[in-house]
Amino acid sequence: MSLHASPEPLRITGVFKDFKEKKVLKNVSLEVKNGEIYGLVGLNGVGKTTLIKIILDLLRADSGEATFFGRSVVQPESRKNIAYLPEKFY
Repeated sequence: MSLHASPEPLRITGVFKDFKEKKVLKNVSLEVKNGEIYGLVGLNGVGKTTLIKIILDLLRADSGEATFFGRSVVQPESRKNIAYLPEKFY
């Protein structure tokens, strides 16, 4: 699949993530089309970093799916053109 042929560079569908008793992400869905720019805005602890980590396959969702250009984010080749620089590097 050509990267430029896909209408959705990023698609997140029905993502859920819990940490013990805390439900962090509840049925999150998002579609970013070619040429669109998105920002994640919210209070501390609402799941922004958790979602980014799921998108980058640094953390697995409990359920749901995330894809880059139609490829699952769990496939390393889907992230070959992605860079991530966290605020705090561990």
